[in-house]
Amino acid sequence: MTGHIIQTQKIVYIPDLLDPINEKLVNLFTHLSNDDGRSYLGVPMKLRGQVIGVLALQSLKMDAYNSEQIRLIKTIASQASAAIENARLFERMERLAITDGLTGLFNYCYFSELAEKEITWAVRYQKPLPLFMIDIDHFKLINDQFGHLVGDQMLQLIARNCLKILRKIDIISRYGGEEFSVLLPQIDLNEGLAVAERLREAIALSQVVTNEGVVKVTGSLGVATLGMCPTDIRQLIDYADQAMYDAKEAGRNQVKSFTPDKKNNTKKLNNSLLSILKTKENFRWLGWKHLLLSLYRYSGCRDFYRLHGIYLREFYRHTKKPYRI
Repeated sequence: MTGHIIQTQKIVYIPDLLDPINEKLVNLFTHLSNDDGRSYLGVPMKLRGQVIGVLALQSLKMDAYNSEQIRLIKTIASQASAAIENARLFERMERLAITDGLTGLFNYCYFSELAEKEITWAVRYQKPLPLFMIDIDHFKLINDQFGHLVGDQMLQLIARNCLKILRKIDIISRYGGEEFSVLLPQIDLNEGLAVAERLREAIALSQVVTNEGVVKVTGSLGVATLGMCPTDIRQLIDYADQAMYDAKEAGRNQVKSFTPDKKNNTKKLNNSLLSILKTKENFRWLGWKHLLLSLYRYSGCRDFYRLHGIYLREFYRHTKKPYRI
């Protein structure tokens, strides 16, 4: 009967289900063995000309609903349709607020929120928590040579392939551009490196067929785990990021893990670079482009500019030149 109402988009009222005159409509029901109903009312729930459901009522009394009651139930069905649509829109807005529109993965903002909760749990129960940073190698060349549409298709394919490998409790997001971040709760570093290697292989197998041929990519992955740094998601991402750049410097298409030695070396190097930035003479001697390229190459941390922006502003004040790379 519900299908019939959806198809016809009309109210169906059967005052007496036992009356032979209503046999044709009654045959549309799926009867239950203990169904003793005598009258039936089905009202389509419409929204913008489409039926999204059926409000069905049944009574043990014959001819249980009069015209006024039917009109009231029709109004209730209309209001229920609007409420259901509002709930769907709210759910959709919530989903759009936390997901990346292209890949369907979590966005970085929501990833950070989930990561903070996972870090709190891992610290409390002393559990490991590896994090990956993934960067697609030479992705700009794909956009330049084959167009952004092919690049978008490749990112979508990579996202799907990664989801096939990861567990339901794993958290993956599109960090930005061609970069992805992955958090693996409740596994240690060695297991995390094994998963990272599987992800690298999955990325390497991703290919998009175009009129100009098959497009393939590779990925460089950096892995860090919670025990290597304070309980801070930004620092954990920073360490995984540094390991990812190590993978790129080593030839790309590989997995590297962050080590405590790298942490100490980076700290010393950053302090040295900060001392350079604080010296006016070095601004004029090095030149603004050379200095910033050196920072980018040797700090091992793209967030260096954000974390130490005060020194870059000081540098800009002395050189009167923009410090974008």
